[in-house]
Amino acid sequence: MVRMDDLPLDSLAAAVPSAGPGWSCYVALGDSFTEGLEDVGPEGSYRGWADRLAETLAAVAPAGDLRYANLAVRGKLLPEIVGEQVPAALTLQPDLVSLVGGGNDVLRPGSDPDQLADQLEDQRQPVLRAVPAG
Repeated sequence: MVRMDDLPLDSLAAAVPSAGPGWSCYVALGDSFTEGLEDVGPEGSYRGWADRLAETLAAVAPAGDLRYANLAVRGKLLPEIVGEQVPAALTLQPDLVSLVGGGNDVLRPGSDPDQLADQLEDQRQPVLRAVPAG
């Protein structure tokens, strides 16, 4: 089985169009999935998908210059992500934001996936207004 860490960064960067928008600041929001919990890198530390994406984006960014913040925290519920992480992310003035959450909410008895989807959708417009069009 080929692991993500076994792939050379050059091949991953080649898959990202170099004529892309040239993001300068990427902020990842969410829970343990985005944080990278139990996603162990070759040196034994956690290194999740958002970290890998940031590395790839930095490899194709002009002069390799990409500011990156992973604000995700394990165990967070969607209302906490929305209430705490979204405002914090917007203060960083990112031009790329990922928000992946709701997994912890769905595990709770009586959760309503449609309501969670609505909460996520409600955040889309404020984030889009705050992030410059690329």
